[in-house]
Amino acid sequence: MLIYVDVRDANAATVRKILRFLGVDETVTFEALEVNPAARVRSVRLDALVRRIGAGKGPVARAARAPLKALTSRALRARLLQATRRKLLYAKPPPPDEAFMRQLRIRFEPEVVALSEYLGRDLVAEWGYGDLG
Repeated sequence: MLIYVDVRDANAATVRKILRFLGVDETVTFEALEVNPAARVRSVRLDALVRRIGAGKGPVARAARAPLKALTSRALRARLLQATRRKLLYAKPPPPDEAFMRQLRIRFEPEVVALSEYLGRDLVAEWGYGDLG
């Protein structure tokens, strides 16, 4: 069984575990990635525009897309799009509200206790539920 925090915190080890399970060569080299990075959109309008251009929807988007396709390779366009999103569109989200996080922990503690017992793994301690007091 995989738990999200294992994938997030030990990406390469978890991928190798999956490869072993599938019976695939686990010695293959790969780049570990940040899993499901949290982000907030800086500009909803700019995000929508980039998506429309990428999909070629609308006359303006098609007009902007045609020269880009003619002058660049698919790989370069993908890198440019990724860089645009990372640098211009997205920002780190604000930290979570601690009071709300505490409410969630209190609400879901019984489920976390049950899951811990089922897995034979102390998720209560790993995830900070022991500090609820």
